[in-house]
Amino acid sequence: MYPYLVAIITTSSIMFPLLDTDKKKSKNDWKKIDDKKNIIFYQEKEKIKKLEKEINDLEKQKANLLNQFMDENIKPEDIKVLTLSLKYLEETLETKTEEWIDLSEIIK
Repeated sequence: MYPYLVAIITTSSIMFPLLDTDKKKSKNDWKKIDDKKNIIFYQEKEKIKKLEKEINDLEKQKANLLNQFMDENIKPEDIKVLTLSLKYLEETLETKTEEWIDLSEIIK
């Protein structure tokens, strides 16, 4: 009925070979994107595990420092050192906890 349409349709893949390859690429692109997301997700989960361990260790160190304050024979110089150590631990603990919260929200 319309022979010129048939000729255009059949030759379009010959005249425009990039159209066919673009379709094939786009079908596989989602796999690459999905793999990257999985890698990032895995890395974030590993960071969270590492942060949880670090936070736990810092909390143990903090408890140890607080127990040292209970010693009756503690010297004033030791109190000063313990106070500075406790301040540093609390700041580090706060930073690690905030980082953990941020990563936890991203994963959800």
